[in-house]
Amino acid sequence: MRRSQEEQRVRLRAARQRVRRVRPRERDEGEHAPRRPGRWDLATWGTVITIAVGLAGLLLTGIGTFYGAWVARDQLEQSREDAETKRRAHATRVSTWADRKPDGTWRVHVANRSPDPVTGIGVSFEAFFDDPDNRQVSIPVAWPSIPPCAELVIEQETLRHWDRRTVPGREVSFFGPLQGRLTDVRKLAATPERVVVHGVQFTDRNGVLWSREEEGLRRGPLGFVAHGFALQGAVEENPKVQPVELCGADAAG
Repeated sequence: MRRSQEEQRVRLRAARQRVRRVRPRERDEGEHAPRRPGRWDLATWGTVITIAVGLAGLLLTGIGTFYGAWVARDQLEQSREDAETKRRAHATRVSTWADRKPDGTWRVHVANRSPDPVTGIGVSFEAFFDDPDNRQVSIPVAWPSIPPCAELVIEQETLRHWDRRTVPGREVSFFGPLQGRLTDVRKLAATPERVVVHGVQFTDRNGVLWSREEEGLRRGPLGFVAHGFALQGAVEENPKVQPVELCGADAAG
């Protein structure tokens, strides 16, 4: 009997010892058990907010940089356009055209509607005749300068021509009014059916060579090339120089 009671006490002590060893392990496992998904603590939220704020700052910085570059490019383009407008300001006020007087004769105009003179004038035009030969006379005229707010007027009665024809494919050579008595030069036999001005070249106040043609205003010499079947023409008398009505900024075109 005593042995039986003694054995029960030993078994009870062993069982208690096993319980003591297991419970701390269960507590440790509970402390280090993985967190359930979907439950964030304050530290996690702080990290997320910090990252979000950093990304927002980078985005705002990128937008600001892009906007600054776009504004700078726009300002650069605008300054270039303004500079080009200033460079063209004088040249835009020089123009040329042909018209018919009340008596039916033709005249050619080169107008300088600016407050500065233009130099090195070269104007090229052709007179077309309605006759069986379909004659054309090509007339390139050179003139030293046109004063401010003035125009050059070439009258039909001053036009002359030779019987020789222009050289095909050769650029027009400008020359001034004929000097002296030239026996091989003839007056126009009739009034032209029409007169076409091909363009004018000139040098502005800054020493830049410009040309105005049907396509518009551009830098450089006049690009008209002789056709090869027109008679060579010229003017015998000095063109008239007279004031123009419109002058200055209102005449820009």
